Amino acid sequence: MVVGVIAKPVGKKSIVSRKKVANNYRLVVVGSSTGGPVALQQMLEQLPSTFPLPIVVVQHISPGFINGMVEWLAKSCALPISVAVTGEKVEGGHVYFAPDGVHMGVDANGVIVCNDNPPVHSVCPAVSYLFNSSGVYSGKGVIAVLLTGMGRDGAQEIFDLQQRGAVTLLQDRDSCVVYGMPGEAARLGAGVYNLPPEEIGRQLIALVKTVV
Repeated sequence: MVVGVIAKPVGKKSIVSRKKVANNYRLVVVGSSTGGPVALQQMLEQLPSTFPLPIVVVQHISPGFINGMVEWLAKSCALPISVAVTGEKVEGGHVYFAPDGVHMGVDANGVIVCNDNPPVHSVCPAVSYLFNSSGVYSGKGVIAVLLTGMGRDGAQEIFDLQQRGAVTLLQDRDSCVVYGMPGEAARLGAGVYNLPPEEIGRQLIALVKTVV
């Protein structure tokens, strides 16, 4: 169980917001687990080829399947998608997935860093590790997304990002295969938006279009 102050979860917003925002976004980070591949497809297929931000993703998946999943997602996504390589600098309009068996983060210079540190929440790669690193690179300019999944990986960290000024999006209960990770985050008070995956994709577009 995640330990923290229990706050009332934010109600689901079913209509994409067009409210003006003051942040200059630099990075989108995404975590997902059980049911994640389909949720990721539904989210990513909404994004046009002109989407300007790098998207860095940790998906819990059995060893040996990440490359096949990336190839499958590429068929329905207008953005280039790849398995990340440590040392490469993130570029706008590109989707990066964590490789098998290593944690993945983004350093202060926007460079992918992978390591074989011990598992976090019994998983490696861990969403928590990615989310922790994203604030170092992006500060308040991070948009964090937590999708369907078992457990609590990423829940505390997405709440911490929100507390520091990030915009946070959680997959809503009704559309989740397992409302574990986003549910734990909501229990802590995270989730500026609570939406199904396709609406999360549309909300990402709205956010980057309304930067002032």
